[in-house]
Amino acid sequence: MMTTATRTKAGTAKIQYFYGVQGPDNSGGANNQGDNGFELDGDDAATNAANGGIPSNPTIYNGTLIARNINDEGIEAKERTQGTYANCVFARFQQGLNMTTAVETNWNANTFNVKNCTFQGVTNNLRINGAVPAGGSPAQNKFTADGNLVVAAQALIDATYTSPVPT
Repeated sequence: MMTTATRTKAGTAKIQYFYGVQGPDNSGGANNQGDNGFELDGDDAATNAANGGIPSNPTIYNGTLIARNINDEGIEAKERTQGTYANCVFARFQQGLNMTTAVETNWNANTFNVKNCTFQGVTNNLRINGAVPAGGSPAQNKFTADGNLVVAAQALIDATYTSPVPT
């Protein structure tokens, strides 16, 4: 994806009003454009801060991300993820929000928030450690209570497109 932000010393950044379309090559080659809408994780080196590493803590609002490959994650939230992601649209991703158990702890403590986001055409709205929580579970209820929606493919925007692969 073409979404980037500069991280400050505190691991924070702010992004608002953006649009990203996944590039044409997701094969891992020289023209690779990435695979997930947001792949979130803090500093992997535990020695960088007394608390076990610097967390990511961005504030992201009003974005639209469209995937090229339908087998990717809209939000992949891994180690030390915090922050707020609100009012965003994720289209053509297979998975909506995928997080680790550690991030789920942050989610339940409201230090990691995904609110009022729309996931268009996803197979699964929510996964924790790769597993889909049962309908009516506390995790699924929180996802809905936070104002997140899942809509059918093409229900909100036409996310189909073709473009030539660069040579």
